[in-house]
Amino acid sequence: MKFGPKSVAGQGSRKIPELKPWQRLFVAMLIIAVGVWATFTGATEWVRGVRSEPWPIVQGTVLSSYVEIKTRKGQRFYRPQVVYRYVVRGVAYTSSNYSFGNPTILEIDFRLHAQAVVKGHPPGQPTAVHYDPEYPEVSVLKPGVHSSSFGMVGVGVSGLVIAFVLWLLREF
Repeated sequence: MKFGPKSVAGQGSRKIPELKPWQRLFVAMLIIAVGVWATFTGATEWVRGVRSEPWPIVQGTVLSSYVEIKTRKGQRFYRPQVVYRYVVRGVAYTSSNYSFGNPTILEIDFRLHAQAVVKGHPPGQPTAVHYDPEYPEVSVLKPGVHSSSFGMVGVGVSGLVIAFVLWLLREF
C-alpha cells in the first residue's frame, strides 16, 4: 500500500492527496528521530539504573518534598519532588533525583505513587542516599532499573521497526 490518493470512508469521491517524496522523507526521518531518541533515553536510564545498584550509601536529610502537578491537554500528571542534602568526603551536595527511569517520562498518571514517595520522605527526616563514587554529585534515593526505562526502549525500537517495515514495503 502506497501513500496516495484514496477515498475517505463515507466521503464518496473525496481523495487523500498523495505525499510528495520530500514529505515521505520528512515523515520517515521524524519516525526515525523519535525512535532513536526514545531508545537512547530509555537505554541511558536503564544503564544508569543498573550502575546505581552497588553505589555506596550515606545518610542524607530531606529538605523538602511535595507532589508536582502538571496539566497538559486537560490531563493531570503527578511527579514526586524530594529535595535532599548529603555529604560525601566533607563536601555537601543537594539533589532531587529520586530514581533513574522516572515514570513521568512516559506521562502516565502516577498520583498514588507520587503521594506515597512524598509521604515516605517528610522534610527533616534522614534518608539513605546512594551516590556515584566517581561523581558524588550524582545520587538517587531509589537505585536500580525501573519499568519506564524498558517502556522508552520499547517505544523507540517500535518506531524504528515501523520505519524499517515501511521502507521495506516502499511506503517511504
